[in-house]
Amino acid sequence: MNQYKNKFIVFEGADTCGKSSTCELFVEHLKSNNIDVVKTFQPGDTEWGPLASLFRSLCKDKRHNLSEYGNLFAFLLDRAECVDKIIRPALKEGKTVVCDRYTYSTIAYQLYGKNLIEDLTLTCGQEIAMALLQWFKNPYTDIIPDIVYYFPEKVGNRINDINDKFDNATDDFNKRVQNAYHLMSIKHNWKIVKPGSSVEETLTNLLGV
Repeated sequence: MNQYKNKFIVFEGADTCGKSSTCELFVEHLKSNNIDVVKTFQPGDTEWGPLASLFRSLCKDKRHNLSEYGNLFAFLLDRAECVDKIIRPALKEGKTVVCDRYTYSTIAYQLYGKNLIEDLTLTCGQEIAMALLQWFKNPYTDIIPDIVYYFPEKVGNRINDINDKFDNATDDFNKRVQNAYHLMSIKHNWKIVKPGSSVEETLTNLLGV
């Protein structure tokens, strides 16, 4: 268990990949082994403050009719507060932080799923677009995950919310998201988690990665 002490651990993957359920079980596993752990998620963990639920709504609910960049900035605003109010203080106290989604989700869904990186390249030039991409990976903070567990496979079907911006995305959008995740997993040497027949089996696979 020493490898998990005072670490920042992130769970990433597209919707219905099983990461959130496994993340919950992983946190319970750490607690049962006397690891002082804080679990958070993005967007909208209300532990950092009462505005979190509003920010989650701005991120997810298409009825706000935000522009694509306005929606992107809602995610970045939520993350800045989550890092400042939850992640950084817990790590300074020597605790382990487990986060369900982090900057990589924003890159996959916003910059590549929505083709914003292509738009930035056309309007600002490739050099500036790449500089912005680098900034999006780690905004407002020098905190980089010690471990990223990546769930590459879909294992269930989501009950679609007609007001959710992402539940009703096109197949092309989802393919761009998956491709972005795949490329990041190779570049950053993420730990790939294979789904099991149950959440417990998936956790066993994760611990053996």
